[in-house]
Amino acid sequence: MHFKRKTKKDCGILDSQTGWSLDLGWGGVVTCLVAALLWLLLARIMRYNPISLS
Repeated sequence: MHFKRKTKKDCGILDSQTGWSLDLGWGGVVTCLVAALLWLLLARIMRYNPISLS
């Protein structure tokens, strides 16, 4: 049996692109960063209690 190595021009257009899992991974990273920033913002808002200041 003979296996021929594919060159760049032999590959299809889908082979040269990155998969959907890379986009999903970066989407997860961005979602985690946004959630962390919102959590810190919520903690700062909850720390400021105008009822206890009066």
